[in-house]
Amino acid sequence: MLKALNMKLTDIILKEGISLSEPNEDLEKAIDVGIRVGSNFDVEDVMYYIHNNWIGGYISADEAMKKINKYLRP
Repeated sequence: MLKALNMKLTDIILKEGISLSEPNEDLEKAIDVGIRVGSNFDVEDVMYYIHNNWIGGYISADEAMKKINKYLRP
């Protein structure tokens, strides 16, 4: 499972040229806007981004939960 996850992230980084492991202005904008049909980012991508930034120490667990709630709110 982990190998498949790493392969998916590698594919995303290579295709999109966007790292899901570092702060990114475009993904932050996607979080602010919330889930939208036709978004450039899948829900999985945004969740990986938030998770990776939390694990990487860029944001706290509290900030990560706030970002998830903000993204998922209707």
